[in-house]
Amino acid sequence: MMEPEKRIRIRPKWGIRFAAVLLIAAGWIPMAEAAPVNANAGGEIERFTLDNTADPWSGAKMQVGGVVVILPRNLLMDLPANRLSPKQFFDQAPAECVALGESGVAKGDACNRSGVGGFATITANRNDAGNIIAGDVLIHKGVADVLGVVTYIDYNDGYFRIGGAVGDPSTGTMVRLNDPRARHTIQRGLGCAGGPNCSADPRFALDPDNYTNAFATGYPYCIPSTVERTFTQILAGETVTRSQAAADGSGDYLCPLPNNPVNFLTDPADDSRRFGALRIGDSVSVQGNLETIAGADGRVATFVSAHSSIIEKPIQTKDNVSQPDYVFLRRESIDAPAWYNQRARTLNFGFTTLAPSDVLFWSIHYDPVTNTPHEFPYDSVQGCDAAAGVGICSLQGLAGTGNRIFQIADDVDFHLAALNSPPGGATAAGSPCRHINAEPRFGAAGLCGAIPTLAEEMAVLMPTPRALQARTGRKLAHPELRAVDVSGNETTWGQYLFPLGINLGGISLQAFAEIDLNLVNTPNLFEGIPWNLDRRLSPGGCLPAGCEATPQPLDPFPASGLDPRTAFRDLVLARNPASIGDVPRTPYANANYSASGYDNVIHRVFGYVDPNQPRRSGAAGLTTSGQFPGDALPDADVLSGNFNGTGALAPFPPLNPAAQPIAAVTPVALVCAQANSPVAGVTLTASPQSPLAGGPAVAFTASATGASGAFEYQFLGRRAGSTGPLSIVRPYSPSATWSWGTAGIPGGTYEIQVQARNAGSAAPFEATQTMTYTVTTPSAATVTLTPSPAGPQPPGTLVTFTANATPAGAFEYQFTGRKIGDLVFSVGQSYSNLNAW
Repeated sequence: MMEPEKRIRIRPKWGIRFAAVLLIAAGWIPMAEAAPVNANAGGEIERFTLDNTADPWSGAKMQVGGVVVILPRNLLMDLPANRLSPKQFFDQAPAECVALGESGVAKGDACNRSGVGGFATITANRNDAGNIIAGDVLIHKGVADVLGVVTYIDYNDGYFRIGGAVGDPSTGTMVRLNDPRARHTIQRGLGCAGGPNCSADPRFALDPDNYTNAFATGYPYCIPSTVERTFTQILAGETVTRSQAAADGSGDYLCPLPNNPVNFLTDPADDSRRFGALRIGDSVSVQGNLETIAGADGRVATFVSAHSSIIEKPIQTKDNVSQPDYVFLRRESIDAPAWYNQRARTLNFGFTTLAPSDVLFWSIHYDPVTNTPHEFPYDSVQGCDAAAGVGICSLQGLAGTGNRIFQIADDVDFHLAALNSPPGGATAAGSPCRHINAEPRFGAAGLCGAIPTLAEEMAVLMPTPRALQARTGRKLAHPELRAVDVSGNETTWGQYLFPLGINLGGISLQAFAEIDLNLVNTPNLFEGIPWNLDRRLSPGGCLPAGCEATPQPLDPFPASGLDPRTAFRDLVLARNPASIGDVPRTPYANANYSASGYDNVIHRVFGYVDPNQPRRSGAAGLTTSGQFPGDALPDADVLSGNFNGTGALAPFPPLNPAAQPIAAVTPVALVCAQANSPVAGVTLTASPQSPLAGGPAVAFTASATGASGAFEYQFLGRRAGSTGPLSIVRPYSPSATWSWGTAGIPGGTYEIQVQARNAGSAAPFEATQTMTYTVTTPSAATVTLTPSPAGPQPPGTLVTFTANATPAGAFEYQFTGRKIGDLVFSVGQSYSNLNAW
């Protein structure tokens, strides 16, 4: 940043009044004495309730960190790979939670027996009335984040373990991909309770089209399956229509081991039209939440339900026109209005399976009439290299090894633009316009001038997009290529759609800690985020029945009292009038980026796509239909609309929403929350009763009492008088009976214990009962003794004596001997269960 001393100064006494005058001149209501401030919150979700269960766009209340936050009507919450309204979130909760009208992620929910709530990250403002109103919410069901080596893969049930003993199915962390569409896995068995493909909660599923479960380069991975799958073949030149792995995971046509080559540093995937198989020994980082699930077979499993996982291998794909390639966007960022840092910055950082990286980017904007996505040229890796120099954006790793790492760091500086150094305020390396101009595959000249202006640079970045779409050069050149997933269904390749959000990632709000410490409590400028002004501008912003005819802003709105078009002047320049370099305020018209143009380009902050306004043919360099086979975007012509040039989409929401009662904080107990009171008691009976001569099986039956009527039982045991804890002989399950076979059991008294709890409870137990049981060893009726070899034998011969007692039972043997004529027997081998000496 140039000349920071011109931007950080002590505020003159007249600064606040001057800002208020500007607001009034712009038609905005001046801030009250108790001006809004930022009030961001994050932590465990303690309570979560809907305002109106009959309204699909209902607002809600969420208690986080002891603070009650208003989630306004029309808010769409982000999940790791999903986006839902609060009402949709409640409607799609597990069945037990839906029946109780609960979300399942609040610690106080009766249906949540985990003992902990989910986690929310909330960006919010506190208004004049003291209400905390959210403008952006991200929800995680849990924060399990595990990195380790794969030590076991269950090819029958479709899960793996990390961090255990190699080949051991009982040690390490169990991981199931939350994969309801069976994109990467075919799941069944342990920990499956009826969800699609064993998904414990499909709201927190992985992204099935933009791979969040992949190798480091973005190449998707899979788990071979012993389940037979039949499918319709779509791959060119292939005839196989059946796939099934052997017991060791080999031989799965749809999930082949050669696509994860042992010598991955030199060898590419064998055929990237199919995913690469997970191998034992792979190092994997996993993100998701813990689930404890009792399966249909009664077995209970605790596992990480993963929405994201990365195998730390840079798998390559073949540089062959018949082979798909893949891209992974690791980090995306775009500065949101009002650019208080006196500059606008973006970052596109990721990896590709081919070298050198060749990726083009489009910004995605949804129209308010049909809720259809429309794409506009945004940036290009090869365009950056052409404008600024080979390798400036494509070769970002170490020489010779980093040619599949790319980074485009655009930086449009208002101060430099005012000095015309460089023109437009950005160097060739940091200019989105120059990158677009140098990329012939965007298909039309005139996207920006040969010497871009600040207005043209900023027009590319305004309004804030809801998502970015990346496509590889191979995707553009060979859209006819097809790829399939582990189920044999067609899947995406050569693309990555990155959804943008404040807490989800990608949208960067102001950070006054970098600008002026006197302004660190400045409210968040939600007025510069298009879908906050109109829900219809977000994917999922309209019902299947269609979009409303009028804008749908957040209600109540988390108002800042600032206009994103003037906030930079009001806060930054007003405090430092000697500084130069404002946001662009010149007329702007370009048939590729606007329908009728703008009298002032800053009004594009509130621009929106009008599907009835034409765009210049071929401006985005897409196919005729505007779609690629397998794209994640819905079937629609993404070239059909253009930005409306009339300025604000709708009147701004009220700057001071009506006061709402501030709800009292409802305490949530720190102990594990239960749907019912703890089990009142449990009894244990045995049949046949003690004592018992060893041999027959004993059936132990437990019976718990309590409010729920749905219990689970765990049985433990040890020999009486033994030290140490009791050993689990049958882990928790809904079955109240355990059968103990006593054949061959040493005689003695044993302690048998049952532990009971409400079904699904996370408590170790809620009630317990212990009984003793005696097993007697039957007396031996006869015993035989056989030497081998038989006598006589010369001295020095090793003779083995074997004894056999009858009837059959658990006996101990002692061997003694004497020379004929001696009076005393000597012990050769003391009593033990060994019957040979």
